[in-house]
Amino acid sequence: MRIILILLTAIFFAGLTFNIQDKKELKWYSFSDGLKLAKSENKKVLIDVYTDWCEWCKKMDEEVYTNSTVK
Repeated sequence: MRIILILLTAIFFAGLTFNIQDKKELKWYSFSDGLKLAKSENKKVLIDVYTDWCEWCKKMDEEVYTNSTVK
């Protein structure tokens, strides 16, 4: 019984890792192409400057970039 429980747990966690990898890939554009695309789709452009020691940068990552309206 214990072996079955361990196997089911392992299968469950293995399934979670495959689900994480299904994210959409980020498509990169040159600055001028990105501006043209944003203008054609009537979207705004945000230029983000980031450092790993900046506490406000980390706060933006956690609170702003996780918001679906920003994406």
